[in-house]
Amino acid sequence: MRGCLFVVVTGLAVLAAAAWFGAPPMAELLVRSSLQAGGLESTERIEVDVTFTSPGDLLAGRAKTVRIETGRATIAGVGWRQARMELGEVELLGARFAAVDIELDAPTFRGATDGVGLAALRLVARGSADAAATRITMSADQVLELGRASFESSFGGSPDRVDLSAPAIASGSVRGVPFNATIRLDDGALVIVPERADLAAVELFRPDASVPFQIEGVRVEAGELVIVGTLDVSKMLGA
Repeated sequence: MRGCLFVVVTGLAVLAAAAWFGAPPMAELLVRSSLQAGGLESTERIEVDVTFTSPGDLLAGRAKTVRIETGRATIAGVGWRQARMELGEVELLGARFAAVDIELDAPTFRGATDGVGLAALRLVARGSADAAATRITMSADQVLELGRASFESSFGGSPDRVDLSAPAIASGSVRGVPFNATIRLDDGALVIVPERADLAAVELFRPDASVPFQIEGVRVEAGELVIVGTLDVSKMLGA
């Protein structure tokens, strides 16, 4: 009787160990499939690493962290050249998570106006899954490219270059005529307001409705434009 009990207990231990060590690859496959089902498009491999705290978490379908790395990809109107994401307190079967820590290199955002998309240097988002504090950094050249059509319509031409200075000033010259303008937030969109009264304020960028990012402020730091706001990462990833 004792011998049979020992065999049963040993068998259960072996099965538990197999489940414990076999769980991460299965969970990684589940996460990868969930991302693709949620609309993630990438021609490059999606690297996923799932960490469990205990067998109890495994049985409950919970993970301590899910780390995701991708090359070029797009989802929900947001694209990037390289992404590093860490999701915390993850419910694997429900595809839900509580916290995020994300870095995107060369992110892009679909604009509400056809053909007008925002391209930036980097994005950092940290905090809760549905309202992560987000910081997007753009170079002066990227601001110029973003506003080229707006400059043409308001200033009658496009400047050769744009200089950015604090608190949120864009300056340059068009056909030899200097200008100064303030970049600010107006009704959820970035707008540029020239100092000259004869030049109309124009909209630089408004996120498309499919992009779960809300702009809350803008400023210039070290010659770069910094856009701050909140990103709903759970919506972005289709959770």
